[in-house]
Amino acid sequence: MSNTYKGNISKALLFHQVRQEIIIKPSDRGTDITKTIQGRFTIPSQYHYTMETQSCTVSNNSRGVTVRAATQWMDLVNVAVGNALGIEHNRVEVIVPRLGGGYGGKGSRSSQIACACAVVAYKLNRTATLVMSIVDNMAAVGKRQECEMDYEIGINNDGLIQYLNITYYSDCGYCFNDAAGDFSEMMVTLYDTSRWQIEGYSVLTDKAGMTWCRAPGSTESISIIEHIMERIAFATKKDPTDIRLMHLAKKNVVMKDIVASFQRDCDFEERKAAIKKFNEENAWKKKALRLSLMAYPIIYSWNFPVTITIHHADGTISMAHGGIEMGQGINTKVAQVCAYTLKIPLEKVTVRPSDSFTSPNSMASNGSITSDCVAFATVKACEELLRRLEPFKKGLENPKYIPTSVLHDVPFRQPARLHRVRSVRRRGRAGRADGQPSAAESGCSALNYTLQDYTVYGVCAAEVELHVLMGSNQLRRVDLLEDTGISISPDIDVGQHLVYGSNGKLLTNRTWTYKPPGAKDIPADFRVSFRRNSPNPAGVLRSKGTYSYHYLLMFISLCSLKALET
Repeated sequence: MSNTYKGNISKALLFHQVRQEIIIKPSDRGTDITKTIQGRFTIPSQYHYTMETQSCTVSNNSRGVTVRAATQWMDLVNVAVGNALGIEHNRVEVIVPRLGGGYGGKGSRSSQIACACAVVAYKLNRTATLVMSIVDNMAAVGKRQECEMDYEIGINNDGLIQYLNITYYSDCGYCFNDAAGDFSEMMVTLYDTSRWQIEGYSVLTDKAGMTWCRAPGSTESISIIEHIMERIAFATKKDPTDIRLMHLAKKNVVMKDIVASFQRDCDFEERKAAIKKFNEENAWKKKALRLSLMAYPIIYSWNFPVTITIHHADGTISMAHGGIEMGQGINTKVAQVCAYTLKIPLEKVTVRPSDSFTSPNSMASNGSITSDCVAFATVKACEELLRRLEPFKKGLENPKYIPTSVLHDVPFRQPARLHRVRSVRRRGRAGRADGQPSAAESGCSALNYTLQDYTVYGVCAAEVELHVLMGSNQLRRVDLLEDTGISISPDIDVGQHLVYGSNGKLLTNRTWTYKPPGAKDIPADFRVSFRRNSPNPAGVLRSKGTYSYHYLLMFISLCSLKALET
């Protein structure tokens, strides 16, 4: 990809075929240069292999249209359909019970399918349903952006970086709409980057437009840097873990203790010795063990409303939120948070499908912050309910389930203040122009509280076995340490290749030619642990976010396999 533009970046920029995303310049440069390493690293594209393809059903009603879309972004569908039909946005109701998988592929692209379906339903005045075949889905809907990087490293005899120059190109397809070219900020989260120079470009090609795919940008960033650390270790014949720890930024010095604890728990050194003995005794089977690190900054933003309603007859709870359930367990988490905060049984709480009426203006469920934001808003809404119930609680003797007891006696005394609370998680100021919370927000806005940003750490060790004659390999064991803080819900937290023709047409557009990971890609021994005694004072109920972050550590499997070259 970079060959097309490398020799003539200025001309490509002039004709808007290439967009420069970032330039990071070094503040220092070492002089003890004993070895120079050059190379190129490519990360291929990837299709969102969801159980459910892009789909939508649109029906007409007296107010406008009802859109049942498989989307991660209700607000975008609401706006796009309203604009496509030429009607006010309050006449478009979007309902999303759940998704059959998303991974970013149903973020911006779901609005295209929703608009096509809505036009048919609106013009013909009848219900319309559109379900894309996997062939059409793979051909038309964007995939992970392919990335190619050229690098040059100057190191000393100990493997310490004296300078590092990186130039990377990200393939956006025919448009820059969902460009993830500015992913260099994830390159500079873990290691000391004072001697690094990074230039990043987004590139237009003849392919269908690319889009977000599971940890977009951060996956490529972490893989690139971990590859560089492996190259340094290979060139100096030093332990890759020592090379990584040598380059840690001062702000991440805690990683040394995390790694030491992780290595003890997974018997890392003992297994390395056993693998060395195994390799000496076996000519045609070889094993390798490698370890990777991660520091992922969590930066909160966006709007995610939560509405909690008490049913007066039996005191049960119904709630709705602006997040989207797509298999990550957000509905389970928020129900648990609600039950925990109100101190009621979990079975008393039900979570309604997400919709644009109870949760208007909600942002996309991506970036792996949605569960945290919705859980935070749930806590605040529940606290407001408890405050309103406090006067009635004082008049009861030894109450066990407050909502039931209270509401049998006072079902309609204060309906507006007792039955419904809406809490909004939002970055920045919100509410009326005079600075006071609007009535719909019930005083629960970012004026009164805000989530604090923090960093998630992770460590992963992968052991692989290679049969030299057959070329087959197996993940023998993977150990993963998740930095979850105090996990809200531990049970929840706990080989593909795309081929394009010369004209940019996708040739591997079905399951016959594009294979998802199979049974043999699963580690024979997979162990996941949580970092102990590490509550997060900035998190919801002292927890940390999960989901996408630990996907970034998967690159260590390739590092382990490539280690067998030595």
